Amino acid sequence: MSADKKLKAAEVLQIQRRCSDMILSVGGYWPPLAGSTRMLEELGELSEAFKQGTPASILEEAMDLLTITTAVANQYCVTVTSVDLRRAHSDVISNLKADDWIAVCAIYAGRFARNVLLLENIKNVKPDGSRPVLAADYAGLLTALNFLMVDLGAVMIAEAGKTIAAKAKRDSGRFRARFDPVAAPVLQRLRPLVVATHCPFAEEASLWGCPEQANGEEAESYLTRAAVTIERFVSVTRFQLIDGLILELPDSESIRNVEQLAARVNHTLRWIHAIGDPNGDLFDTVLTESWQFSAFGTELFVLALSDVYPPTSSRYTFGVGGSFLLLQPEISFQSVKLPRDETKKHVRDRIRSAFASAGRGYDGQIVNAPFEAPRYVKPEMGGDTPVRWWEL
Repeated sequence: MSADKKLKAAEVLQIQRRCSDMILSVGGYWPPLAGSTRMLEELGELSEAFKQGTPASILEEAMDLLTITTAVANQYCVTVTSVDLRRAHSDVISNLKADDWIAVCAIYAGRFARNVLLLENIKNVKPDGSRPVLAADYAGLLTALNFLMVDLGAVMIAEAGKTIAAKAKRDSGRFRARFDPVAAPVLQRLRPLVVATHCPFAEEASLWGCPEQANGEEAESYLTRAAVTIERFVSVTRFQLIDGLILELPDSESIRNVEQLAARVNHTLRWIHAIGDPNGDLFDTVLTESWQFSAFGTELFVLALSDVYPPTSSRYTFGVGGSFLLLQPEISFQSVKLPRDETKKHVRDRIRSAFASAGRGYDGQIVNAPFEAPRYVKPEMGGDTPVRWWEL
């Protein structure tokens, strides 16, 4: 491979996937704030390597900085596009003075860390109203490191692969396993559904998952723990697009029919709403056109998926056992992947057509109704009476 100063989006995605596999193999992700601190450590070590002037040590520390930054970016489902990289290429050139690599890397690492603080609701948005764009800062740091690799006569994607492989071998069993929503076990369990569903955008969707219910854990205790992840999800998605959050319903294995599913959805949503918005009864106005479920001050669309639905249902889980809620913030529907309003009707029609062609068509009386709530839990068969889950 020949060195190329212009990094490609496909190469970034390859690095991200390799990093993800490595992180999961050695115990899981660190908390993002710890990862950001580790970024500072690696930036300092890169500075020390420049003082020593040894190309091998510079290369090693640069790849360490790349790896930890990629890990944190992965936790927020960051996707770098070709547009991000083109802008970053010009930006790096404008910031680079006299090959001062430490200074230019510090610019992007600092921006990246500041935006992590914003996403985690530790810092407020600047008075000028500028919003954090993690992908832009990640692309900037990657581009700066890629320029450095070229100066060292190296190819970044190759060096990143070597570093990640070495870390997977060295760090196996070194760190205790930690829960992180981007690597939640429920996401792996639902992978067959994501692959088999007829939605053409499902595999592209970025998802978080809630923690699992422990053996013998009471439903309320489990939902209270899950609410911590839901609150963080709501906070992060103010600025960083994550398409949805998966929550397995409590005592999911005991749900045997749609009526039981509806009752469990009712209990779950009421409990989460009471934690996230304790000062109002959301369900008084459930059958009004403006009604939507909300938690922690954010409106969320809710979709129940369950193994109680037959293969002819659009909520069929393709052999995945259990019952789940997909929570989607309204901002996610601004993405072309998840159409909701009339401006993206052609995309929405494409999705519905795909389900209908597979014999799992949408229920017209529900999707065309002016009310949101009946869409959360579908009846077992199309055309059946809509499920009034909020009354069960």
